[in-house]
Amino acid sequence: SSDIRPVHCDIERYECLVVATPVWAGSVTPAMNDFLREYEITGKKVYGLLVYGSNPKDAAKLLQEEIEKQGATCPNVLSIQGSQASMDDLKAGRTVFAIDEQ
Repeated sequence: SSDIRPVHCDIERYECLVVATPVWAGSVTPAMNDFLREYEITGKKVYGLLVYGSNPKDAAKLLQEEIEKQGATCPNVLSIQGSQASMDDLKAGRTVFAIDEQ
C-alpha cells in the first residue's frame, strides 16, 4: 500500500469502473491497492486493465482478488504487453478496447 492523492471524482455515482495500472515485479502497484482499499467499491462491477513489460506473472489474479476482497465483482482483467508497437497502435486507433455490458 501507499498514500495516493485524493480522487476528484465522485465514484460512488458509478455502477461500473475500469481501473488501470502498470505491473511492477509481477504485481499491481501499491497505489492501486491503496485506491481499492480507500474508496468504496462494494457492490460495483470493476474491470481491471494491466500493462506490463515482459511478464505479468500473477498480477491479473492478484488484482481480481483485491477487487473482490473489497466487495466488488470483477468479471475480467485485461493484460496488455506495453511494447512501443502496441502503444503506437492504441494512439493511432488501430487497437480499441470496449466493454459490452449487454
